[in-house]
Amino acid sequence: MAKIILTKIQEKSHSFTIIFIAMEKATHPITVFTPKDADRFLEEHREKTGSIEAILLKNDLSLFVTNLKAGRVILSNGSVSILATLNKAKCENTHICSPYNAYITYAKAYADHFNSLWAKLLIITFTKMFGKLFQWTKIDKIIQLNNTISTINLHSTDLSALIPDIVLKLKKRYPKYTIMVPRLNQIMDSTLFTALKNGGFVLIPTKMVHIYDPEDNYLSKRNVKADLSLLKKRPYQIVYHDELSSEDIKRIRELYEMLFIKKHSRYAPDLTIHYFQQCYQHRWFEFIALRNQSGIIDAFISYARMNGGMICGPLGYDTTKPREMGLLRMIISLSLDRAKKTGSIYNLGSGNEKFKLMRGSHREIEYNAIYYQHLPFYRQLPWKIIAWFSNRFLVKLFKKHLI
Repeated sequence: MAKIILTKIQEKSHSFTIIFIAMEKATHPITVFTPKDADRFLEEHREKTGSIEAILLKNDLSLFVTNLKAGRVILSNGSVSILATLNKAKCENTHICSPYNAYITYAKAYADHFNSLWAKLLIITFTKMFGKLFQWTKIDKIIQLNNTISTINLHSTDLSALIPDIVLKLKKRYPKYTIMVPRLNQIMDSTLFTALKNGGFVLIPTKMVHIYDPEDNYLSKRNVKADLSLLKKRPYQIVYHDELSSEDIKRIRELYEMLFIKKHSRYAPDLTIHYFQQCYQHRWFEFIALRNQSGIIDAFISYARMNGGMICGPLGYDTTKPREMGLLRMIISLSLDRAKKTGSIYNLGSGNEKFKLMRGSHREIEYNAIYYQHLPFYRQLPWKIIAWFSNRFLVKLFKKHLI
């Protein structure tokens, strides 16, 4: 299967910090760039002009995610940049940066994704039993490598060989912090997965994601064909990235908020209009949208591709429209068509289990890789509990009871 790369994000606001790690070879020393060094970083890495890491290094993160208080530094030894977040034991941040909100607050809502009453009760019981303990043991005091403020990650293939050097550097500079590599799976990140395991990281199952293999003929699936044919029956114009206007980008942000913030969870990353404008301008993600007869965008999807891999980025649709319009069906089918035509292995993320399986996906477990051996026992305790619970119960629940 294909291996993957991506880069991304961040800035300081005191309760959270972000680190970019730019690397060339493991033999090069890692240099730390702080926000005040942003101009010097760009002088030494001119190819990064307009990149997400360079822009977010120079600007406050609240411009991009309203529910993320963060800073950033860059660790550099070359031309590849990856993100890491440094959370200072606060629990206000979006769940993609706060383990407490991921495993406690967000988990309570996620329990509704299971079709078994005992499974729901098990998840709720876990959150009630360990919520206070996780706060006391400072579970949110954590560094997350390549945390791209996206719910799906593409990890650089260059990261694998650098894991030992990165761990040594971070343990020395931030000795009181847990180290995490978030959101990886064995299909798209097999080399990194092995390197992390060999490097002493504990692999913790977090959710089930849906992967589409370009070698599979999923476009011939009855449901995919029906979704694509629906595009011909509905009064919508397909709009590609370069055809979008500034007003369209504002509408795209509204659709994202409508679906993920108002409908799903306030702990999802609350991406701002500035974030979407930068995404569009610098092509951090490519957009595809559907425009109605009144000239208004009613649905959109985005994706990023690198080294044969593709991930689904922000998406959204007008949730006030009748479900029979098939807005979600149509935008998903457009991304599947793009993945197949580019020969990309495609991670469409979690959720909508039956919907995605009927369209030819393969389910894969997504993991967080955690390194905590350098911490005192009480700080290790929440991760030992989560690892035990996830491996003992969660994987079985994923396979049998997700809806």
